[in-house]
Amino acid sequence: MLRQIAFSAAGSVAPHAAIATSVESAAVPDWTPGQRSADAVVGREPADGSGMTLRLKIVNASSRREAAVGGRRAAAGQAELVVDAEHFARIVRGGILTATTSLDIATADFKAMLIPEPATRRARSIVEVLRRLTDKGVEIRLLHAGTPSSAALRELKKALPTGLTIRRCPRLHAKAVVIDCRRMYLGSANLTGAGLGAKADGRRNFEMGVWTESPELIDGVLEQFNALWEGHRCKTCKRKDVCPVPLEEPDL
Repeated sequence: MLRQIAFSAAGSVAPHAAIATSVESAAVPDWTPGQRSADAVVGREPADGSGMTLRLKIVNASSRREAAVGGRRAAAGQAELVVDAEHFARIVRGGILTATTSLDIATADFKAMLIPEPATRRARSIVEVLRRLTDKGVEIRLLHAGTPSSAALRELKKALPTGLTIRRCPRLHAKAVVIDCRRMYLGSANLTGAGLGAKADGRRNFEMGVWTESPELIDGVLEQFNALWEGHRCKTCKRKDVCPVPLEEPDL
């Protein structure tokens, strides 16, 4: 069974570009890494071995090859579906903890989620993990929407890690994690224990997202992240009532 879904890394769709979603049974065509086209075949091997495959497809009313989104071609690329508890293994253990140069995080909620250490009964907060990464030279940007949890604030007040910059945008609802500008998560999960964290099944949130190494998708998300981070969207923002200090950094 081939699920065919519309996927775009850009903003609102221009009036003449219709993004469609369809489901069909079909054979998966050949796909090679680095292929750039409006069609992107992606795979995920589920526990039952049924070999579910997703095809991310951009469909335009006038052309099946490209969709004009905000005056640009929409971004397409290979991605892997991530569901529920897979978030911790894929995004935290396989992503955040392995960063070597940079880490860009967009999250609505920011809590001091705990990260268990392998083969021990100990767990460290995400703030301590970020501190250790900055000690290794990783530059970290964290953009969030609300007030960090009290536990996160206590950790930050011990010492704001050098190399970690935190900014606040109350309108932010997107969730993304970009590791070394080469790997990326884009989905529903916040930087919380019930989202990206290690909470047990039955207690964690139901989350879905995609994991990708597609340069085109990563560039598209970083373009949007940078526009928010640098304040380009502040000029036309109509919510100054909830954001008197644009891109406020924590006063610790």
